[in-house]
Amino acid sequence: MRISYLIVPILFLVLTLVFFHKIILNLDEIIYPSPDTVNMLSSWRFLFSKAFHTYGNLPMWNNFEAAGTPFLANILSAMFYPLNALFLILPTDHVFGLKLILDIFIAGLSTYLLARHLKLDKYSSFFSAIVFMFSGIFIGRINIGHEPAIDVIALMPLLFLLFLKTLENRSVKYGIFTGVVLGLQILAGYLQFAIYSAYLLIFYFIYDLFISKEFKRKFLFSRFSLISIVFITGLLVSAFQLLPSLEFSKYSIQAGQPIDYELLTSDSSSYSMSLNYTIALLMPDFFGSRTDNTYWASDQFEESTAYLGILPLLLIPLVILFRRDKYVIFFAIVAIIALLFSYGQHTPLFKYLHKIILFLDIVRNPARFLFLFVLCASLLSGFGLNYLIGLLKTGNKKQANKIVKTLLVFAVLTYVVSIAFYLSKDTAIGFAETNLNNLIKGKLDSQSGRIGNYVLDYYSVNAHSIATKVYNYISLDINKILFVLLASAIVLLSSIKFNIRPNYVALALILIVLFDLWVF
Repeated sequence: MRISYLIVPILFLVLTLVFFHKIILNLDEIIYPSPDTVNMLSSWRFLFSKAFHTYGNLPMWNNFEAAGTPFLANILSAMFYPLNALFLILPTDHVFGLKLILDIFIAGLSTYLLARHLKLDKYSSFFSAIVFMFSGIFIGRINIGHEPAIDVIALMPLLFLLFLKTLENRSVKYGIFTGVVLGLQILAGYLQFAIYSAYLLIFYFIYDLFISKEFKRKFLFSRFSLISIVFITGLLVSAFQLLPSLEFSKYSIQAGQPIDYELLTSDSSSYSMSLNYTIALLMPDFFGSRTDNTYWASDQFEESTAYLGILPLLLIPLVILFRRDKYVIFFAIVAIIALLFSYGQHTPLFKYLHKIILFLDIVRNPARFLFLFVLCASLLSGFGLNYLIGLLKTGNKKQANKIVKTLLVFAVLTYVVSIAFYLSKDTAIGFAETNLNNLIKGKLDSQSGRIGNYVLDYYSVNAHSIATKVYNYISLDINKILFVLLASAIVLLSSIKFNIRPNYVALALILIVLFDLWVF
């Protein structure tokens, strides 16, 4: 293997290690002691390790919870997921951080490989990978401790890449590989995300059939045989976990029954992303921060956060408007559908389709569709950068100048908003404090004692302080948007005026989005 082939994986590894430097410097600690990690997963992983080293086998039963409960049959035990073998080798507390590093590295590298397969240049592929691996979809789950969900999501780009190779090459070999990855997603323990991954494969399968316009019997037989191989392999790989888990599920309170729609989508027991939370795609701290207990939105931060940067959101409409190829159309459709589904009870789409689409009526939390939105949006942003680089390489200065002017117009508008927000500081803080108090009153009237994960008493006593901090967060978000717009415009304008190589422009834009996501 040539040394040049190692450069990209090394870059992704270095970026991941820098981002998670606290883990490397404190290997003997759980650096992100999130609720689910501390209260649930750490004890389960310890039981897994202790039973194996003491008795030489896997624990079938967990006698430390309630009056005892099946352990292997609990799909979240995830004892058969390969990366969880690390818990048998290293101390439990050490492994959570190391697995997180591996997951984010896998997510980035596999997204890069997927983008390269989609014919994007190296810089655009790297851009897509950076957006996905450092997006809010991972950061939110790190915050709450959804280790199994991170395992599943990190494998999604690899799964889709192998599926594309299966169909394009009409390859049984790649079909088996795809099935193995799907099986690994199931073994990782968060079945809901594996189901959503299967939805993506099926939807692309149908889409590919439709645009190929080839409906001969031999072609259809070949296509359906390949996708059958994928799902049969996935089920076989995960069968030793799925079968006991299915048996265990018969004793659930929802055994054999679809979940009631209200329970499926309600903000108290499940999470539909509210329409007003959409603004968090632009300003992730609009509703405060978890880090200093100022977060006050009714949406759960960990489930509804899908921030992927300002620049990617600007590049997406660019490519949809000017480059409508097979993959751009597909990813745009999936991104829109996934975003609409994530709103759950707040739009009619989910209500009418949840009983039609297989398995959709037995899993809670529609906001989890956001991971498909983020993956597709990350790839679309790469297509957008690829289009922009193409303009610069072909010397299409007229179109490039239009893009610069658009960025400057947005920058001016953002600056006006920034000034207006600064001048109305007292009014804005008073408005936020009033709304927070109204929210508290509404929660008390409904006998709900919490906002997010924090007790109402804390918010009631500290309403003014929280409102002031939220105002500061919003100001920082507005200024960050302004910085990204101006920096991007300057980079493009410099390229046009001084004939800077397009690759250097791409590199500068990668650094801008990296800064945006790392300060988020």
